[in-house]
Amino acid sequence: MLFPMRKRPPRPRRRLPGIEVRWSGGAWRFRAAVKVEGVVVKGPTRDTQEAAYDDSRRMVEERGSNRRHVARLADALAQVVADAKARGLPRETIRRSILSHTRVLERYWPLETRLEDLDARAIERFVADQMKAGRSINTIRQKDLQILERAFRLAGELSPIREARIPRMRRPVMVYLSVQEVSRLVHQMRNGDFGVDLTARERHADLVELLFFTGMRVGELSRLRAGDVDLAHRRIRVESKDRSHPRVVEYPAAIAGAVERLVRAAGSRTLITGMHEITNLCRKWKERLKEPRLNGRALRHGFATSLLANGAMPGEVKTLMGHKHLATTDRYVHEVNPRPGVLVQQLADVAAAALHDERARSDPEPSPGKAGAPGTRRRRRRARPGSGAASRE
Repeated sequence: MLFPMRKRPPRPRRRLPGIEVRWSGGAWRFRAAVKVEGVVVKGPTRDTQEAAYDDSRRMVEERGSNRRHVARLADALAQVVADAKARGLPRETIRRSILSHTRVLERYWPLETRLEDLDARAIERFVADQMKAGRSINTIRQKDLQILERAFRLAGELSPIREARIPRMRRPVMVYLSVQEVSRLVHQMRNGDFGVDLTARERHADLVELLFFTGMRVGELSRLRAGDVDLAHRRIRVESKDRSHPRVVEYPAAIAGAVERLVRAAGSRTLITGMHEITNLCRKWKERLKEPRLNGRALRHGFATSLLANGAMPGEVKTLMGHKHLATTDRYVHEVNPRPGVLVQQLADVAAAALHDERARSDPEPSPGKAGAPGTRRRRRRARPGSGAASRE
């Protein structure tokens, strides 16, 4: 069967003032947007325009700010979690991407801390202490500070994060596994003796092959159901985090047996129990195989890098990876060894072949049967009566 592409329903008309319409969680959702002192203050996400309009009226009555109700940091973070649930984010995403980082903020600042007490100096001290504890600046900026920024916005407070002096993000070192390395690891997982029963080793090897040869994210695999897999045409329907940009990926025939085993074991449920299954799998097999690079991201990066190394165009890889911007795919291009000598020789070979074809078109070979054609024999002409030497005598 072929997967019908789900079309996004038309954008609903904004019937009520003071709200904005946005696509989130596979549906159109609404939230209040009130301008206060030149700054647009937005409310929580709602499913209906009426609920968002009620938020807007309440914010206007309170002079466009709900800071009277949400003054503590703990209440603002709780509102961030409630807003994520209202937007329809998956439970696993909320647990890993929001709850885990709200706990970091709650452990650092007391629960009774007021938002108005957090200034730029407090943000700078938080970042410095987290970096001393060994956390990456990329994680601090992309996760912790983004959640804190959202808490300020939902509470109607002006965020001091932009005024703080925070170190720039570092470009992460891209770690990936090649095709040969993945094949070797899968062979060891299936045939090695690590004290693990055969069924578990077979399932783990199948999951590693599926992640590598499709380039799926671990979160996308956690949402994948048996009905999303077309075994006849070797196609998988992959949905993004917000279910707004689905894509169809094809897997090679070499892993068709692995995919079929995973689908049969899943039944009507998802193929894996959750993202923690892949996390535990990689953590255990890192120690057994002595391969510290084994994780879901390294398999996905290896998929893209291998495609580019074998001549795939960045636009094609962008579609397969599910990237929104080509600049994201360009990061993988730098990891491919350019091999300037090989590329120049390939260019010279193409030019030589084109020159040979041009000469062949301008100087065609003589057709068989004509004089001088190689491999042909001239037929001896029989003398007619009355011609030749006898008639001349």
